[in-house]
Amino acid sequence: MKLLFYNLIDNAIKFNDKKSDGLVEINFLSNDKYWQFFITDIGKGIEKQYFDKIFIAFQKLDNDFNSTGIGLSIVKKTVETHLGEIWLKSKQNEETTFYFTLLK
Repeated sequence: MKLLFYNLIDNAIKFNDKKSDGLVEINFLSNDKYWQFFITDIGKGIEKQYFDKIFIAFQKLDNDFNSTGIGLSIVKKTVETHLGEIWLKSKQNEETTFYFTLLK
């Protein structure tokens, strides 16, 4: 669980292209069966065509030596191991929100 949150928050900070206006929002909702978490950043966004690619190990969108391309694959595997789901919404040059659920 620690790696799940670490990787999502680290990416939100690392890939923020608005260095003077960095903002990361972390929130959750609860119902009888699961928790739904969401992490939003105001970074550069992710094009829809790459939504599946980013969860594959060693796949990177940028040629950035600070990125290994493994973080989001760890996130997805952790969520699925806990019988949850993960998805995202993104607006290019505005924001990205990663959502995931975990069974209680």
